[in-house]
Amino acid sequence: MQNRWTCVNGKLLPTEEALLPVEDRALQFGDGVYEVIRLYRGTPFALKQHLARLSASSAAIMLDYGCVENELQASLEAILQKASGQDGQIYIQVTRGTAIRNHRFPEHTRPNVICTFSPLPAKNAIQLLKTVTLPDERWMHCNIKATSLLPNILAKEKAYRHGADEAILYRSSEHITEGSSSNIFMVQSGTLITHPANQWILNGITRQYVLALAKSLQIPYEERVFSLQELLNADEVIVTSTLQEIAAVVEIDHHPVQNGCAGPLTRRLHEEFMGSLSTEWFWEHAI
Repeated sequence: MQNRWTCVNGKLLPTEEALLPVEDRALQFGDGVYEVIRLYRGTPFALKQHLARLSASSAAIMLDYGCVENELQASLEAILQKASGQDGQIYIQVTRGTAIRNHRFPEHTRPNVICTFSPLPAKNAIQLLKTVTLPDERWMHCNIKATSLLPNILAKEKAYRHGADEAILYRSSEHITEGSSSNIFMVQSGTLITHPANQWILNGITRQYVLALAKSLQIPYEERVFSLQELLNADEVIVTSTLQEIAAVVEIDHHPVQNGCAGPLTRRLHEEFMGSLSTEWFWEHAI
């Protein structure tokens, strides 16, 4: 992919030339945190919220984010100059740094900071997703956006091998959590329902925006735990994430949802989301 740029500890290079030490803690232990930020015409969506979550994730794993915060800001400015008004994404990763491999935290080690810009094509059509349900085998702190994502990628791969686009995860038949890389909403009788923002899910930035959008449109919503049976009986099921934005689930475990089409509330939220990209309200709620 052309026009990809990466800052590693303040050094800006074409991504294919960027290097990270082999003893980086994220490489050896998954010891780091990250964010993915969507760019619309070169403007980062919800940058303030993403950086606040990055700081919170860092604090949760006892990583000193404050000592590299200014460096990260400078790296973001350099990356955004390279983005030059394009649609795309910025991937940010902050690791505990480079040290001889040892499970204990290293002393006097500075975090490594990586920022990468990748262009993305602009898209307006709503995505239609097939899903499968799988056990949620992740740890008990899913609210931390950590780089240790092996259970997530295994779930995503299992979904792909079953001909699906995403895995919907459950702790039990009575407890749906989220997708392998997304949040899940369902619609019952016009009410939007999603899992509470607690340790069992990542409180997605797009999830938060959709709830704000629902409030502004006077769409009733609930944050509560729901069951697999409720999900299968839902009028509509919606996936949200930074890169997928608002997508319609049209199949769960080979059972069709909304006859394989996006439902009316899904379409409304998607249309409002895409239509609001150029409005003052969008950026007031997103930055």
